Amino acid sequence: MTINPDDFKPITVEDRDNFQEIYKKHPITHSESSFGTLFCWKQYAQTEFLITRGNVIVRTTVDGNVTYRAPIGTADDSVLRDVMDLACATGNARPLFLFEEDQIEAYQALYPQHVFREDRNFFDYIYRTEMLAKLPGKEYLTIRKQLHKFHRSADPSVEEVSAENMEEILEFLQKWCKWHECDKYEILKHEGIALHTALEHFDALHLAGIVVRSGIDGGIIGVSVYEELSPDTLVVHHEKGLHENEGVYKELVNALAVRTEGKYQFIDRESDMGVPGLRNSKTRYHPDHFRKLFYLDLEG
Repeated sequence: MTINPDDFKPITVEDRDNFQEIYKKHPITHSESSFGTLFCWKQYAQTEFLITRGNVIVRTTVDGNVTYRAPIGTADDSVLRDVMDLACATGNARPLFLFEEDQIEAYQALYPQHVFREDRNFFDYIYRTEMLAKLPGKEYLTIRKQLHKFHRSADPSVEEVSAENMEEILEFLQKWCKWHECDKYEILKHEGIALHTALEHFDALHLAGIVVRSGIDGGIIGVSVYEELSPDTLVVHHEKGLHENEGVYKELVNALAVRTEGKYQFIDRESDMGVPGLRNSKTRYHPDHFRKLFYLDLEG
């Protein structure tokens, strides 16, 4: 093993250019590989990285469990083997995660004796932007009806996230966290931190977003934050709405698609994390395909 585990360093916003330089040559397809995800969830995952031999390697530590991610970059069997050695040395049963199709193919070729499994809970849902914008046909009939009902009751307006409305968005986030009792639930607390981090570093992370306002009182009732994942795909990192405004999430999905149709062919709305309600909601929009996640199963 030629990679020293001590050479990994915590991720900072200033590291984005180094990641993007590699990503331009080797486009990523899964939201978990995006710099926005890696940086904004750094407190939860204690995200660290190393760039070597034209590859970026990410290490995370959650609840004391160290895991590595397959390298992204120039094909190099020596890097793949080094990362495998690092992963196996952790002692974890699932020490290595693979998000890109070429990664799983390369590792299966190098290690045919190992078991690599799919994790359905972290498959990304990929939709055609045109379908989310137009919501055509019978399969979207219920969503269209709910959207029309929301328009009649809330008379919403949509605007871009900007410096002018950022303070209001932060106030909205506080209201959303209070509504969901973020302090009581660890994952919701970290989700709130991740969104706050995204808003705090909005421009430096090259993020974009939309805000939905109520036509009743002018207040913000929904926020969506996204970034470009690849030249033809944007990834939605956060969709947050106040539940007393039924239909606001459908407005966020549709309004974003309407605004980005023609620029991006696909919208990645990330995974459902195995949450039944979230899975039902994301399936209801009829994904075009999934981006799979694989992991090394040393117990398999």
